[in-house]
Amino acid sequence: MARQATLDAAADAAQAYEDLLEMLTGAHREDFRRMDWLTTAIAKPPEDPAATDFREQKAMQALQAYAPGWFARTFGLAKGARRKLSEAVRIARQQDADDFADRQRTVTQRREEIALAGAVTRLEPQAVLSALNQHVVLAETPVEGVNVLASAGRLVAVLNGLEIEDMPRQSTTLLQSGKASQKALTTTRIHELHRDCVRSAAVRVAAEFLRVIPIDEVEVLVEVDLLDRGSGHIAPQPVLYLRVIAQALETVNLALAEPAPLIERLGGRLNWKRKEGLGAIDVTTLNLPPELSRDTPAAA
Repeated sequence: MARQATLDAAADAAQAYEDLLEMLTGAHREDFRRMDWLTTAIAKPPEDPAATDFREQKAMQALQAYAPGWFARTFGLAKGARRKLSEAVRIARQQDADDFADRQRTVTQRREEIALAGAVTRLEPQAVLSALNQHVVLAETPVEGVNVLASAGRLVAVLNGLEIEDMPRQSTTLLQSGKASQKALTTTRIHELHRDCVRSAAVRVAAEFLRVIPIDEVEVLVEVDLLDRGSGHIAPQPVLYLRVIAQALETVNLALAEPAPLIERLGGRLNWKRKEGLGAIDVTTLNLPPELSRDTPAAA
């Protein structure tokens, strides 16, 4: 039993390492299907609901029709029966009110959905931000944060990528004997994982933005903490720039794509060296738009 427990633990450790690699370098492996905002945007808004009191009326009829029998009159039960029927009227009235409020909320929610869809199709900044907040799914994506830059139909996602320190330092594999083998990763291998992690995260975010927002292309800029040789301080610096066209993603099987050839196919710009790892790239010519926030004016 102890041997089996050891083998099970070894298998679990090896699988956990494979899962970690997939999380770091396979975040882009998701189906790419765009949301249909137009159908909702052109839908007819629902009418205001009408209040009803059929529950109260039914309960009131029961109260008004109550005629105590001989037994109730003889033993003084009529007063209690009328009290229960009156309470039933009160409960029915509240149920009618609750039902009306529920239908009002449903109508309001649907109107808001239609209004948001229309605003998204017009690429209004606040609607775009709201849609991204509501629908972008980045669970288990190797990023620490995403900022949104936008202006005049241009959308840029700035990712705060994972650091080199977040990469594993040793591998865990399962031997034929069933035992786990742990080996230290080389510096080059750690740099490769970091590079592919950044690549995969960039494609995943690009796909999410294009899935949610009805635009033809999106730009992604990934930043990680690097040593600024000029100041001697560690600060976020851009290491990958990617401009992704929706049509290009639609022709790629993301579930089977590896990060390196995928980024190359999409025309990504990356500074990476085997011994040094990721390095900063020059983005001064990109003329990045301002950050999109709740205070961004509708005319931006």
